[in-house]
Amino acid sequence: KKIFDGFAQFPVDDIIELIKYLATSRKVSDIAFYDDALLVNAEKHFIPLLRKVIKSGICCRFHLPNAIHSRYLNPEIAELLKTANFDEIRLGLESADENWHLSEDNKISLTDFDNCLKYLFDAGFDSKQIAAYILTGLPDQPDKQLRASLDFLQSRGIAADLAYFSPIPGTKYWKRAVEICPQIANEPLLTNSSVFPELTKLAINKQVR
Repeated sequence: KKIFDGFAQFPVDDIIELIKYLATSRKVSDIAFYDDALLVNAEKHFIPLLRKVIKSGICCRFHLPNAIHSRYLNPEIAELLKTANFDEIRLGLESADENWHLSEDNKISLTDFDNCLKYLFDAGFDSKQIAAYILTGLPDQPDKQLRASLDFLQSRGIAADLAYFSPIPGTKYWKRAVEICPQIANEPLLTNSSVFPELTKLAINKQVR
C-alpha cells in the first residue's frame, strides 16, 4: 500500500479476447499471469475466466510464476487450473514459522498451505509443477528460520524459490534496515532486492568482527 493502494481487475471478456489473440494470431504457446492477487474475488473474476478459457478450446500452456494466495485456492479452482492446462504454479509461503505470520500479516497458516497443496495434488498436479516462495534477507532474520522453511517445503515434496527482501520507506522494517545500512536512506538503488541482502550481510559481518 505504500507503493500503490489501488486495486483493479480487467473485464473477463477483455482478457479472453487478449488470450485468443495471443494464442491464435500471434501463435503464442505459453502465457503467464503475473498477479499475486489473482484469486481475489475469484467467484466473479478468475473462476469465470478459467471456465471461458476451457470452453474456448485455446491450445496453450498457462503459468503462475508469481505467488498466488494459498488461502484462497480451493478444490474447484485447482480442478479448473488443471483442466485449463496450467503448468507452473507458484505459491506464497514466505516462512514456515507460524509465529512470524501471526506477528507480521496473518495472511496464511501452515494448515492453509497444506490444504492448498492437497487440492493441487488431488487435481492432478505433480510436485515438479509446484514451488513456493520463501522470503529471505529480512533485517535480523535468523538463519535457522530460513532453514526451517526450506526443510518444511522439502518435507512436502516441493521446491523453494527464494524471494529477496527489499526495504520500503515507511514500512515496519525500514527503520531497522537503515540502522544496519545507513547508506540506503540516500540511495534508493541500494534497496533493490539484488543488492540489499548483500549489504546487510557485509554490515553484520563487520559488526561481528
